[in-house]
Amino acid sequence: MVMRWLAVTAALAAVAASAAAWAQPLARPAYVRYDRADAGARLDTAVATFRRGAVTVDLIGAVHVGDAGYYKALNARFRRYDRVLFELVKPEEFDVRQLSRSQGAVSGLQRVIKDLLRLEFQLDYIDYRARNLVHADMDSGRLGERLRQHAGDILGSLLVWSIGDAARLQHADGTVRWTAWELVQAMTDADPPRALKRLLARELSEMDAGFGDVGGFGFGSVLIAERNAVAVGVLQRTLGGKNVKKVAIFYGAAHLPDLADRLRALGFTAGPVAWLTAWDMRPARSK
Repeated sequence: MVMRWLAVTAALAAVAASAAAWAQPLARPAYVRYDRADAGARLDTAVATFRRGAVTVDLIGAVHVGDAGYYKALNARFRRYDRVLFELVKPEEFDVRQLSRSQGAVSGLQRVIKDLLRLEFQLDYIDYRARNLVHADMDSGRLGERLRQHAGDILGSLLVWSIGDAARLQHADGTVRWTAWELVQAMTDADPPRALKRLLARELSEMDAGFGDVGGFGFGSVLIAERNAVAVGVLQRTLGGKNVKKVAIFYGAAHLPDLADRLRALGFTAGPVAWLTAWDMRPARSK
């Protein structure tokens, strides 16, 4: 039982971090949502379309731990694009096309989390070998250096966030955030993975934006704004290529509000938003 509680604690931290969600809810467009329309509920991520003349750019929000079917649907969708720009902090010299499933999720603790929530890892399922996928992120050396340069600001911004989040007792709609008793109930539910996901999904849906807005120059500025600047730089070079008219930017959902602002600054106009189900929390018999 102790091991299960430790795994739950780790799951709460790791899943929240995987969605890049260290922020309070802001009055900005949401790119991840908790849908309670049916008995089982869903965690959905957005596909937001932007257009500039004959060029279409889709911002596709990612959660890094999700259903296998979600990642399979993404692989199928990616084949529709001339280029798919993706996030992945990696060593500069590492060729992502050599990424194998065994390299995607190497931590034993991560595997416990994955099994506990009955989910899969993005790096295990996304086909990074596809020819139209293009790396559009900082390398690990550059990111590490930027984090070291601004360590004090980053710690300060995290402190601001932690104090504010600890004081936030309600969800955006006024209902009370989940309690320790609800966690106990989830752990003793007939289907613990589904019950735990229902608790976590709502938290993630309310914390998908604002990384860079916490504490001035800090954690969000480096992890969101600077990495997004790299992605948009790659986008501009990509759009200069021959016959490149349809592009996707596949980044964590927390990156999308800032990316949307950057696309508008480049003359793109927002279009329709579609939704993909990342966590399907219906009872197994209903799927």
